[in-house]
Amino acid sequence: MVDHLFVITYGRSGSTLLLNILNAIEGYCIRGENDGATQRMVEAVEHMRATKERFAHKDDGTPQSPWYGVKDIECEEWGKAVATAFTRHILRPEGDTRVTGFKEIRFTPRHQSDEMFLATLDFLTSAFPNARVIFNTRSVAEIAQSGWWSRRDPKQVQKTIEASNARFRQGKTILGDRAFLIDYAQYNANPEGFQPLLDWLGESVPPERLAEVSAIRLDHGREQELKRKPGLKTRLKRMLRA
Repeated sequence: MVDHLFVITYGRSGSTLLLNILNAIEGYCIRGENDGATQRMVEAVEHMRATKERFAHKDDGTPQSPWYGVKDIECEEWGKAVATAFTRHILRPEGDTRVTGFKEIRFTPRHQSDEMFLATLDFLTSAFPNARVIFNTRSVAEIAQSGWWSRRDPKQVQKTIEASNARFRQGKTILGDRAFLIDYAQYNANPEGFQPLLDWLGESVPPERLAEVSAIRLDHGREQELKRKPGLKTRLKRMLRA
């Protein structure tokens, strides 16, 4: 049984296509990125857990203690309450939703440490009921030539993607059957490549629907490129100043 589903990946990995496929499943409402919001939730929960461990001995159970009540903080229950509020107010699943969740690209070493990655993974799969995780990867060579990655130092891109793929594999090992590892090469221009994932979820999407969604052109990367290009007036001013 799956109630929550999280796609963990990095930018330009084909995750938006994967998101569209998941949302083609009846009863699924998987949202897009949230700028790494769950990491902030984990940081808050972990901070209170550390605070309790550090100062519980100073709580003598009376109001005279400056740490009165700290030893009774329910960190696990608070984490679950935060997750419930996140589902209700951020994910906002629609009335007929069976499975909700999100996809997020801010899981690379550039965004969080190995320790925080594991803590976030634990939070997602313990605070959210019946949670499952999909790790989505893509080859370093293709990533290095895609979108904003192509403007970065190739060596740093390789280091980031290889480290991310390694931690995703580690996450799959830790979670076992609660996680699925898929690569862009499996489903790029190949709708049938989603079938193992659908089998893992215990879901089905008609082949014609898979083909239809897979054929949709996603231009968000191109739109970002166009936004970075100077407008006509700016280019004319530069020409006149030259």
